[in-house]
Amino acid sequence: MSQYQLRVYTQCSPEALVAYENIWSKHIPGMTKYRITTHGIWTVPAAFGSETPKLYALVSYKDGDDV
Repeated sequence: MSQYQLRVYTQCSPEALVAYENIWSKHIPGMTKYRITTHGIWTVPAAFGSETPKLYALVSYKDGDDV
């Protein structure tokens, strides 16, 4: 059976969100080495009145794996 995690990364600015999205895209293939599967990443721009955009990543791994 697999465990799923929804990871949330809060960024300090819209520019940081773009940079972190690029880092995540390059990071995905390396995660398979640790048996972590990335099912998707999503970005959410800062909401009205807030300056904290977010990147969400849905990942899974097998029960018992040390992530």
